[in-house]
Amino acid sequence: MFKKALILVILLVLLTNVFSVRLIDPVSKELSQDDSVGAFAPGTKMELIFSKELGRFDTMKLLTVLPGGFAPEIKNELESIKLFISLPKNAAIGDYPLAIEFSGKGSSERIRLNFTVSNDLLLVSMNSAFEQKGSVDSALLYNFQFVNDSYADVVFSVLPELPDYWLVKDSRAAPQKPFALEVTVPKRSTKIAALAVYPRVPGTKEFDSTVTFGNKEQKFSLSAVATPTLKSKLDAVFYGLPFYSFSLLPSYFLSGFLALLF
Repeated sequence: MFKKALILVILLVLLTNVFSVRLIDPVSKELSQDDSVGAFAPGTKMELIFSKELGRFDTMKLLTVLPGGFAPEIKNELESIKLFISLPKNAAIGDYPLAIEFSGKGSSERIRLNFTVSNDLLLVSMNSAFEQKGSVDSALLYNFQFVNDSYADVVFSVLPELPDYWLVKDSRAAPQKPFALEVTVPKRSTKIAALAVYPRVPGTKEFDSTVTFGNKEQKFSLSAVATPTLKSKLDAVFYGLPFYSFSLLPSYFLSGFLALLF
């Protein structure tokens, strides 16, 4: 009797392993009922990659009806099945159930999972002084530290309240992106990146920079202190003719010529 019971237990274990579901990403593990697949921030996109278990599963169906604003998408690939869920910025904080059915070769399996939406997974801070000093037209670097403790990649966008020509090395070139700095931080990682500002006039310029991430915004008050250069002094001639006195024209043209040389 004991041997029969032992054999039955072994068979049940083997069957469980045969029909198990394996998650490849964002973490690699064999899933069990009511298992968690990670925590995600509102306004981000979660990506779950499931193994087809060497052809055992062919398709996947999401059985759970998610709240309004949650946008699921399934992509069937050669060796895996991907489930994407875009989370709205106003997603309620808490745990969400996720029922999934895997099918293939005349059999199917249903599994109950869950994921968490949390508002405390993303952080941003300064990793340098709030005030940077340099000369006119030189790069002043403001280092930001971006922390992503969620299970999805997150884009942090930095927009300083400065004229566009303060954000590019060549003042005559237009910025290529709507934000001065965009940084993609992979899941469960930290990244440091620098915002480059090119002051165009001497003196002190105070400005705010807004960092947008997930459903949050955080504002930093920064300061740029620029000392004049010979070129910056001579460049002033390009902003208008000395119309009030023709006697100033020779020095105007001389200053303009010197500005091109420096």
